[in-house]
Amino acid sequence: MEQTLMSLVGEHAEVMAMIEDPEVDQQTVLDTLDSIEGAIEVKADGYASVLRGIKFEREGLNAKRQYLQSLIDEINKKDLNLKDHEEAMMDRLMAAMIATGKDETGIKTDQFEFRVIGTGGVAKLEVDEDKVPDGFTKVVQKITPDNKKIREYLKDHECDWARLLPTKKKLDIKGV
Repeated sequence: MEQTLMSLVGEHAEVMAMIEDPEVDQQTVLDTLDSIEGAIEVKADGYASVLRGIKFEREGLNAKRQYLQSLIDEINKKDLNLKDHEEAMMDRLMAAMIATGKDETGIKTDQFEFRVIGTGGVAKLEVDEDKVPDGFTKVVQKITPDNKKIREYLKDHECDWARLLPTKKKLDIKGV
């Protein structure tokens, strides 16, 4: 049965513990360590080969993602152009109806009926904030943690309301 990387690491720890045992032949311990470390190096090469394959596959997926994004960008651009064209035509038609007084009565043809209607909802509000009189304002205060002070405090103290999380570690493999 082939050994896993983690089982080799476990064996390595066991053999390292034997180094201090005077009853164990130290040459056998060193030979066993060399053998385990060699097997770990073989596993590391296998891992690196698999990682290289994963990297290439991810690069291929990224290329596909970029291609799809270019298609989405093209579709969005075309949709925006059509939307702008649609809005411009609607604006021109409504302006013509208003200019000819048809905004009140509407236009009815054999195929369509046109009316100028309100959109409903709440009217948009525009406020010049510098000119708003007293009584029409409110004070808004937001309290947020001072992360810099908290970090300094945590260097020398422990508390139940904040903690520093461990930084992430990354494996670097050259040649992948």
